[in-house]
Amino acid sequence: MAQLPIIKKVLKEDLKTAPAWIDALLYPLNTFMEGVYYALDKQLTIGDNINSFFKTVSFTTKGTYRTATPLTDGWEVLKITSKITGKPQAVLIGQIINVTDYKPITTNITCDWSYLNGQILINYMTGLVAANKYTITFLIF
Repeated sequence: MAQLPIIKKVLKEDLKTAPAWIDALLYPLNTFMEGVYYALDKQLTIGDNINSFFKTVSFTTKGTYRTATPLTDGWEVLKITSKITGKPQAVLIGQIINVTDYKPITTNITCDWSYLNGQILINYMTGLVAANKYTITFLIF
């Protein structure tokens, strides 16, 4: 990966023969250059710089939930209103907390999702336990 340049701004002293109007140009130019420099210096964030959002959802799986066929039995579809421009390309599972007993989650958790009329629909999730309350954070982009 490329390293950031050493120069973060242009000083008037570096432009000895520049006309007087250069002062009016240097302030907005340097403001822009410094902002971009610091953003690219490990300051970019998902929430501020990428067309995406985090959504934390709490729900309780039904007592009839099973990670078996047919998979949708015992599952209530979760609906999340999209906050991004355009159709989402991915829904990633972030932190998962089993609020019922706070035991570590040792199973593989996956989600089947779709997009319809501005809503992300979590159609099903595998690897959860029946009749347990969960708090799950999704990254949608």
